[in-house]
Amino acid sequence: GGLSGYLNNLYVRDGSRGKGLGTMLLEHLMKEAKKRGVVAMHIPVKPKNLKALEFYRNAGMDEELVMMERRLDRAGKEK
Repeated sequence: GGLSGYLNNLYVRDGSRGKGLGTMLLEHLMKEAKKRGVVAMHIPVKPKNLKALEFYRNAGMDEELVMMERRLDRAGKEK
């Protein structure tokens, strides 16, 4: 039980990557969330975004959920 936090997007521009900014942002977010009583953070990541998956794994996060999607605003594969 307890509160859950959700982060939809964390993006660092290409020219600024590799300098620890993403890690600093994520750690700050986690500390603030914990102060507010959040016990678990959830961050959706596309399976093909291997750099993001590695980043979040290195930050101590585990894969817990696979989310399925079917776009309804595009033609094709209609049932």
